[in-house]
This record gives sequence, structure tokens and C-alpha cells, in this order.
Amino acid sequence: MKKILSALLILATVLALVSCSGREKGNVAGAENLSDLAGTTLAAQSGTFHIDALRDQTTDVTVKEYEDFAKLLVALDSGAIDGYVAEEPTALSVIASEKGLNFLPLVNNSTGFAATDADTGIAVAFKKGSDMVGKVNPIIATISNETRSAIMAQIVNMSADKEKDLKEDIVLKSDKTVSSDAPILKIAMECNYAPFNWSQTTDVNGAVPIENVNNMYANGYDVQVAKYIAQELGMRLEIYSTEWDSLIPGVQAGTYDGIIAGMSPTEERAQEVDFTDCYYNSNLVIIYRESARESDFFANVINIVTKYSPYLLEGLGYTMLISLVGTVLGLIIGLLTGIVKTVPLSKKGGVRFLQRLLNFLIACYVEIFRGTPMMVQSMVIFWGYAFMNGGSTLPLIPAGIFIVSINTGAYMTEIVRGGIISIDRGQFEGAYSLGMTHWQAMTNVVIPQVMRNILPSISNEFVINIKDTSVLNVIGVTELYFMANKIQFMTFNTFETYLIVCVVYFVMTFSVTRILRLCEKKLAGSDSYTICGSQSDPSAEIHVCAQKEEYR
Repeated sequence: MKKILSALLILATVLALVSCSGREKGNVAGAENLSDLAGTTLAAQSGTFHIDALRDQTTDVTVKEYEDFAKLLVALDSGAIDGYVAEEPTALSVIASEKGLNFLPLVNNSTGFAATDADTGIAVAFKKGSDMVGKVNPIIATISNETRSAIMAQIVNMSADKEKDLKEDIVLKSDKTVSSDAPILKIAMECNYAPFNWSQTTDVNGAVPIENVNNMYANGYDVQVAKYIAQELGMRLEIYSTEWDSLIPGVQAGTYDGIIAGMSPTEERAQEVDFTDCYYNSNLVIIYRESARESDFFANVINIVTKYSPYLLEGLGYTMLISLVGTVLGLIIGLLTGIVKTVPLSKKGGVRFLQRLLNFLIACYVEIFRGTPMMVQSMVIFWGYAFMNGGSTLPLIPAGIFIVSINTGAYMTEIVRGGIISIDRGQFEGAYSLGMTHWQAMTNVVIPQVMRNILPSISNEFVINIKDTSVLNVIGVTELYFMANKIQFMTFNTFETYLIVCVVYFVMTFSVTRILRLCEKKLAGSDSYTICGSQSDPSAEIHVCAQKEEYR
């Protein structure tokens, strides 16, 4: 009966997958206005005017949303969508980099989306109440529309081959010089949204070093505007790469002075930060694929491994460092809290109250950190610290270690407590009868046995931490997944990049698992051993073998 049920379950699963394996593709090419898009599946980036316009101003269109530009492009290449909404410069940039793409040249308030300048414009964001808006607006006003168009054309040309030195001066330049001891203007951006901002490995074409990523540079329209604004203000520019969700919290906390990241000054965002006048406006268009993507899988893999291996190795090193140190510190936290939770309650009223209070606090710590995602904990701890310290943040690597440690400690507390409970009660009583205190009994008798028993669980936590360090990219920790994102945006080879990183993660976790299993066997000792002697007959021996017990 079980076999029949299993076969039916497998058959149902296969049929469900087959039924969901394809969709009827819509035809975007040739559409002249929004009404021509009926019957298609279109997408836009989450949290933007694009997604709102797509939902509110189109009919009979299946709307999807994705977190960032790279995922939109992957969805388009995979056939999950027929097209996606983007600014016209973005369309020009991606078409220059990816063969087989095209876009519908829709015009705002005519053949395209109904939109105001604020909807389709991008502006600089500063902390609420900052006087920087009043200082920057006159600078933005000096950039004519002709200059803006010329800069964008130059930047789009650069984005086609980001590492190629075009050997030409940037159109937007300031005549002012900035001294080496001038104040610093800290600007945050994704560095992943060409042609507005992107990452590259050299400083060609006026690129600026990314302060929180070693040996990587930022360039794009936003970067050149940031350079111009900083020079006009007489300040030195520093660029910081961070995830989109961390941009506004970083400015609110005072960690960054401003955001120049292709951000539209929507009403919702204007409640959180102050915006300058727009420094660029564009039409919203629909990017679609008109021919199959041409790609040499093996050539792409070789290119990524040879060209970007230093960045992958750097990310790998930080991943191992954070996960190893975080696991060790988490184990120490778990041992201390586990021992405290097993201390017998005192008969003295005051001490008993303190014990109950401490146990309650430990229980709260365990439940909170086991009941919330580590990604959320990362945002709360990292930016919470910045809010409480006037914008000063924890160093990224120590912050990552701290977050992983306290998260692991919550799980280790229960693992250790379970290990202590599993030890026979007679061993405690024997230790107490010898005059040992609870602490002495724990450290000399119980904990050595607990460590041997919980080693598989510790190994499992270590492997989990190797994978879970990937969530630290939300606060800018340059671990392996963070580096993979950078490489993917620079190469547009999404599948190849993540496949390589998947292999790296597997090799790490598989190697760690095997090493720790060897440690377990070493601690377990030999399966065959001999017990010698007895009170009545010193020559008596008992041989315990792996297969059987032998007496003589």
C-alpha cells in the first residue's frame, strides 16, 4: 500500500510540474502604446514608481515584481516575463551590453505612462532637516539639460565595456580644486545599476574607489554627478556600496551623508529623507528580448574564474572567518548559558530570585534570536547601533562575527542544555559526594562528556553558519555572496556566477563536514578495547571488540 501511495504522489508531482512548466508568451515587440500590451506578462522593480505605474495604468497585463535589476534581466532571459519597465538610459545600457535585447520607445504622458517629473526623475537624498539640500540644489541647477544628456550618452557608451579605457574627458567637470584635508562627503549607492552606477575592477574613465570593498571602483552617471557636487562643495568624495534596503537607514542614522543612487523622490520616501531637485529625468520604456540569448557557458565560467577569482577568494576568506569565529563564540555563549540554566535553585530567597531572573533573561534571549531571521537581526543590530551612536557603525567584519555569534549562541544554549540533561543523574551525585561544587562537577565531569555528545550538533551549526553568512550582505559585509552579486552585475552572467559560487559553498561545507566527522571518530576512540584486572583475579581480562564481546 505504501508503495502505491508513493507512486501516486510521484506521479501527481510530475504532472503538476509539467502543467506549470510553460506559459503562453505574449508579444511585446511592435506595441505602440500601453493598450497594445494586453495579454503580456510584464515586471518592474519592487518599491519603485515603475511597479505602481504598471499595475495602475495597464489592463489585462500580468504584473510581476522583482527585487533588483539583475533579477529582472534573469526573468526576461528565462522566459518568465515578456518584458520589464526601466528608464530609457537603463535600456540603452543593457542593450549595449546584451545582444538580442530591444525596447519600446514609449514617451511619458503620450504613448507611455502618465508620470510627473518627480515620478521619473532621480534626486539626491539627505537626512531629514539637513542643510545640504539648500547647498546642493544651486549646484544641480548649473548642470544644463544639454550637459545632462551629453553625460548620459558618454556614460552609456562606457557601460558597454566597463573595463575599457575610452581615453576621453568626462563631460561634467568642476574647475574647483579640493585639498587633501577637506571634509569628506560620504555617498551611498548600490554600485549595481548601470548606467547610473556600477562596479568595476579598475579606475579607468574617472572611476572612484569603493571604500567598503577592497580593490573595486564605482562609476556611472551617479558617480560623476557625486564627484561634481563634492568638488563644488569643496569636499572629498567617498563612495560606499550597500544594498538598496540599507540606503535610507544609513542616511537616517548619519552613517552616510547622502544617497545618489538613481532614487526617485516619491512621496513615501520624502517622508523619510529630504530630496534635492532632480538631476536627471527620463522616459519609462519596456525592455524585451527579440532574439535568443547567445552565450558560451564554458567561456563565461573560465572568464569569471580567471578574472574575478581574487574577489571570490576574498569573499571566501571572510565567510570562513565569520562562520568559524562565530561558531566558536556561539558555543562559548551556549556553554555558559547552558550551565547557568542547569544550576539547582538556591534555598536562599534573594539568590533564588536572582536565579529565576537570570533564567528568564536567558529564555528571552533564546526565544528572540531563535524566533527571528538573522537577516532582520543584522539590520536591527547594525543600524540600531548606528542610530544610538550618531551614525558611527561597527566595523563590518566584527559586526558580522558579533551577529553570527549571538545568533548561534541562542541555538547552542538549547543544544548544551539538552546535552547536560542527557548525562546520567548519578554522575552529578557522584561528583557532589566527592565534595565538588556545581561548577566543578560541570567542568570536570559533565561538560567533557557533553562536548563529545553534542559535537554532531556543533558541526551542523558550523555548516549552517557558512551558508547563513550570505545574509550579512544586507549590511555590506564583503562575504562570498556579496562578491558574487558584484561579479554578476559586472558580467551579466547570472547563471554561471551563481553556479560557481554554489560549487564553492558545497566544497566548503562538504570539507568541513568530513573533517568534523573525523574529529568525532577520534573522540569516540577505538571500537575494540580491553578491560584488565579485577579485585579477585588480577589476571582476568575482558576484551570488547567491534563485532562481539570476548571474555577469558
